[in-house]
Amino acid sequence: MGNKADPPASWVGHTWSGGMKTPNRRIECEVDFKGHPTVGEYANAFRVLPDIATDDDFFLDFLIYSEDEKKAFLVSRVRVRKDFLPAIQVRLGEAMKEISPNLQVVLPVDLWSDPNKGGGEPN
Repeated sequence: MGNKADPPASWVGHTWSGGMKTPNRRIECEVDFKGHPTVGEYANAFRVLPDIATDDDFFLDFLIYSEDEKKAFLVSRVRVRKDFLPAIQVRLGEAMKEISPNLQVVLPVDLWSDPNKGGGEPN
């Protein structure tokens, strides 16, 4: 049967949707992992970058950072709509509360500020 941490091939869970008819609503649906590893890829860093080709999309880059090499290596890149980012932020906060109820999570990110004027996501 696989690793205890592996979800079953089809898993019903809560998911945040964004950019749909009702954005940022909590939905419950089956998730099909067929053809994809259920254990995922390891990352120890991430960044959020605007896609300069559009006004509406952002990249979520998951990286492996090497302290020895002072360099990060891309593991996975996902493109999302700007209106989906608040749902990701909320769900991360909820997940952190579930993992560690006494942990205070602060995500002070203003993704709509101009990074050249001191706002936005630091990279």
